[in-house]
Amino acid sequence: MKTYNKWITSPVIVTFATTETPIWKIPFPAITICPEVKSDPEIFNYTQVLFKKIAKVNLTHEENRFFDSFSLICNGVGRYLIERMLGKTNLTVIGQYGIEDLIE
Repeated sequence: MKTYNKWITSPVIVTFATTETPIWKIPFPAITICPEVKSDPEIFNYTQVLFKKIAKVNLTHEENRFFDSFSLICNGVGRYLIERMLGKTNLTVIGQYGIEDLIE
């Protein structure tokens, strides 16, 4: 009831949960936003591996495995990054660039 009363007086409550909570334990009213999955670029750099794939550079088994996993949660990010970095929507221009050009 305390959460509901606070919501009535101030309808915006922002929290950043560090642990998962079952949906039935979240007091009403509530909006649940799925956490954004983050990776440490020192361990796995999705963008760098994406550009390696574009340039047809051979990847390690681990890079392929991580890339396939992250591609499930990074839907459409690759195309967006390429268009944003090259300032173009035509993806055929990538062949003229090296990995260093794409990553900078």
